[in-house]
Amino acid sequence: MSEQGEQWARQLLEKTKAGKLDWSTVRDQQFDTYRAEIGDGFSFFVQRKVAEDDYKQIFLELKENGRSILADKADNQISSLAKIFSQAESRIILSDKTPAQEYTQESSGHIARFRLFSDLFYAARTKAMGGEQTLKKVQKLIESL
Repeated sequence: MSEQGEQWARQLLEKTKAGKLDWSTVRDQQFDTYRAEIGDGFSFFVQRKVAEDDYKQIFLELKENGRSILADKADNQISSLAKIFSQAESRIILSDKTPAQEYTQESSGHIARFRLFSDLFYAARTKAMGGEQTLKKVQKLIESL
């Protein structure tokens, strides 16, 4: 997990919400994928994969002229949280925190990271699908019925 990925995810989310970044849909038959061109051949891609058991992964990738520069992901997998707890237990020998305190701190970071990537994904999707303009258009259509 990359701190750079999280930093860029935050910045992309802010720029998207402020209307300064345009996203477009990428044709992908299996997953929801959106792309933002930022100039000089650089593009960000955000993609969501959902499994049958509601396991979700959200990927953030930076490409330069089609070549991957950075790829990062966040997920909502419970086993990832169990792994964090296991790691917290093994570190407890050198810490004054209990395993539960370590787990809470680590799992909070895992959840916050997934929320950040998820918020970016939904903001990109809204922007790519027309967002507010589409909602206003549909509202007018409903009113005209």
